Amino acid sequence: MDTPQQNRFQKKRLTFEQAFSMNNNQIPPQIEEVEESVLGALLLDQDAVTNTIDIIKPEYFYKIENQEIFNAILSLFFLFSPVDVITVTEKLKKLGTLDDIGGTYKIATLTNKVTSAAHIEYYVRLLTEKYIQRELIRVSTETLKEAYDETVDVVELLDKTESRFLDINDQNFNSD
Repeated sequence: MDTPQQNRFQKKRLTFEQAFSMNNNQIPPQIEEVEESVLGALLLDQDAVTNTIDIIKPEYFYKIENQEIFNAILSLFFLFSPVDVITVTEKLKKLGTLDDIGGTYKIATLTNKVTSAAHIEYYVRLLTEKYIQRELIRVSTETLKEAYDETVDVVELLDKTESRFLDINDQNFNSD
């Protein structure tokens, strides 16, 4: 029969093992509808592009297809070209990625996801939060793996981890 102390240690170990295995079979934080709504709003309203282009980063989009679409929008914006369904479609054709992202149909359906760009700042905030969650998971997982390595200096690992978390903060809240 387990003593109360053994039982307590067993519970702590179980809790740790459950936390460690949490990443298995889980989809990283994301909201596909929000990603598509942001892209749709950018395609519908040039002011939405102007107001949010400095805040959004391609990596905020979880889906690579959405990153490609945003990169096309970004490229057009910095070339002082109009941003709309036609120009983005043409840009993706020139880049050779239109078929990879789902074709013309994918671009056209993005504008159906939103009726206006009025709430784009809210959607961008959700997009940013999901990206930050993914980054926190990435850094935590890397730290966890390194913490198991007996050859890693603990003080260096602590400094490295702190630096990684500060980088997430600095990279995502400067423009906000």
